[in-house]
Amino acid sequence: MSETMSATEGGVREVKSAARTVDLLELLAARGDRPARLQELADEMRVPRSSMYALLQTLIGRGWVRTDTTGSLYGIGIRALRTDTPATDAISCSVPVARLTPDHEERIVTVMKEIRTKIEAMTPGAAGGAPAWR
Repeated sequence: MSETMSATEGGVREVKSAARTVDLLELLAARGDRPARLQELADEMRVPRSSMYALLQTLIGRGWVRTDTTGSLYGIGIRALRTDTPATDAISCSVPVARLTPDHEERIVTVMKEIRTKIEAMTPGAAGGAPAWR
């Protein structure tokens, strides 16, 4: 096996590349709408720039990380966002929506449809124009 492994609790060995991947996704998710440059990510995770670049390219190809049109800024991808627990999201926004619904139901539905259209347009392989993020 070519993977470098280290010991963890209970004697189970950690796969270094898997841990690095999860660490990167958590870092990007924590940044929210603040994308980061390659060097910034490499520095923060204390890995070589070339290793960070290869990892980012792999995750971009699979939809877990996105980049801007210049390819110099990186953020969490749509695939990672889709793994969030829908029930948690529904509960967290249900009270504010319930307060707005009586007066603004039609507008809420319209906005939700617009958001869905925008998300689908950013999804790799979806029909439509070129998205701002790859």
